[in-house]
Amino acid sequence: MDLDAAERIAAPELSLPDRMALAELQQGVQAAIWALPEGQRQVVTLFYIAEYSQKEIAAFLNLPLTTVKKRLHDAKGRLKERMTIMAQEYLQDHRPSKDTLFHDKVLEVIAPTHAQHEEAIYALFELEQRPDTFQ
Repeated sequence: MDLDAAERIAAPELSLPDRMALAELQQGVQAAIWALPEGQRQVVTLFYIAEYSQKEIAAFLNLPLTTVKKRLHDAKGRLKERMTIMAQEYLQDHRPSKDTLFHDKVLEVIAPTHAQHEEAIYALFELEQRPDTFQ
């Protein structure tokens, strides 16, 4: 099986909104990486994207291994902060209360229509009229 066919099987086609959300996420991650100081950006790119070991990165950049480890540690802290902010922004923008269907369902529960009130009241009276219901 060729690689393209295997990829199509492993990764089903995403809907347009899902593809747009994924592209937005990828751009956000890229922007967060580019916002890192150059030294941190280099080691993050080599470690996480190119998948080099810390020893290989140290040798390639002619740096002590401890420097590479420190840069990765600091970069992870910065990226964690940025990713947390991105997650909060995403959740704020996509919270259920922004969905009109969600809004309508909540209103239906807390403020039923007149017809729903009549049905509920009728059901209560119907139960009260049966003496064997409450014993």
